[in-house]
Amino acid sequence: MTDNEKNKESENDTENLNSMPKSKEAKDHNSDDMINNKNDKSDKKENENDPESEDAREDNENQEKKHLNKNKTKKNRIYAGIAVLALIVIILLAVFLPKYNTINTNSQTKIKQYIYRGFVFNRSMSLLNQSVSIWSTEFNLGNQTYQADFYYDPLNLTDIMLPKAVNSSILLNRTQIYITLQSNLTGTASIPALEIGKITGVMKSGSIYGIYGISTIFTVMNNSESPQYLQVTCQNASSSILVFQLMPGNNTISYNNNCIIVKADNYTNLLRESDRIAYALLNIMN
Repeated sequence: MTDNEKNKESENDTENLNSMPKSKEAKDHNSDDMINNKNDKSDKKENENDPESEDAREDNENQEKKHLNKNKTKKNRIYAGIAVLALIVIILLAVFLPKYNTINTNSQTKIKQYIYRGFVFNRSMSLLNQSVSIWSTEFNLGNQTYQADFYYDPLNLTDIMLPKAVNSSILLNRTQIYITLQSNLTGTASIPALEIGKITGVMKSGSIYGIYGISTIFTVMNNSESPQYLQVTCQNASSSILVFQLMPGNNTISYNNNCIIVKADNYTNLLRESDRIAYALLNIMN
């Protein structure tokens, strides 16, 4: 062999030797990659098959559902609350607007009107006392139209309870009515007594009162201090005699054996109760 041929052979051997480790390294590298891929896949499979991870996912899903349900419940409650409030407002408007409907307001005289159960009430200032309001209304009794004035309008008296027997029918077949006061209430209670008497009494010349035309006399329960007055109590009541007994007490109105007992703890409440009775006798209030 020539020297050139020997050199070529040695070069080929060197190349073969160099190439062998490289292919082995490549194989080793490829095998490592395959092992890693297998491990990754096995890890994924293990994670997929891991019951704890499934439970965690289910818990997350359940929590999201609960959160959504809570939000829906809150929204539903808010909507329900708004609906209830709207319903309450509608009911209040339906109840109060028909009763307290301002028909006319005159800015100069400050007269207001409203309708209560078909009766038109007008408010004006008293001619005797400009600081006191008077409520007036017109009504028909028989074939005649009357007008009556009151210190209080019906809507301000709805809190006063009245026996069912106290209405216009209680005046049937009565020939005499007594409105009796305690002797020490004569001066103070004279106006509340007149509020009832102007409905039951006999109309006098120049007076717009005395609607039912029944003889009505103002008396006292004890005339020892006021001998000029007739002494009358509930004991004098009968089927033909109706007695109204006005006296101090706990703001109540009762009826027993042809006697209506009106109790009040002050003048204002006595006046309110008297107007309440007057409205009942005219069937304006029940």
